[in-house]
Amino acid sequence: MTQTERYYFTVKAFKDATGEIESEYSRVLADAEKFKGSEAYREIKAKADETRAAALAAERKTAHKAFSEIISTMRANVANRKTTLPTPEQAALITILKARTALTRADILEAANALKSCPAAVAALSDIAKEHKLTVHVDTGTLPASYLTARIDSLEYNASAMLDGQSIITNRVPESEGECMTRFASLGYELELVGDGYVNRGKLNEPLIANFSSAVNGTEAEGEA
Repeated sequence: MTQTERYYFTVKAFKDATGEIESEYSRVLADAEKFKGSEAYREIKAKADETRAAALAAERKTAHKAFSEIISTMRANVANRKTTLPTPEQAALITILKARTALTRADILEAANALKSCPAAVAALSDIAKEHKLTVHVDTGTLPASYLTARIDSLEYNASAMLDGQSIITNRVPESEGECMTRFASLGYELELVGDGYVNRGKLNEPLIANFSSAVNGTEAEGEA
């Protein structure tokens, strides 16, 4: 099982288990409703509260251990990626683009195609695009380590927030591994070109999910960074 699969199934298992715990707690209190206001009811509720708290704590402990192992492995996989340096041609292209006083979206897209084999070069291109206030969506095929690290940080943060019940985005059980990675890792959705700009219609970005997953799972093809 890959690390992204483990993460998704850990989220789902925690949600399912805590849902059952809460349902059982509600059932016990509903059955005891006829005794409400009595000492018997107070004893039943106190016992139910204790049982619920212990069960939730056990689920949090199990999930926390699993998430810690998953995140640690993901970080190791990213750290062990092969580093691809820009070719002389790619380095020259970056230098030329940096020297340009004006760039268009077409210029960035053309350069991205020439640089996509090198995450470091693509990251530099992204910085150049931002300097020229250009928003361009490019499927680069590989992702820079800085981006992957930030996304893993997001997975770690949202897992912790879910266990503590402190995050709205983790309230709903993700329907798929791809949706889980998109929401918990804060991956971008697929952007649709409308006129001169891009619009987010909530469609999962499958190429981005695949590229991110292969990197953190340590399954990138030979030759990728």
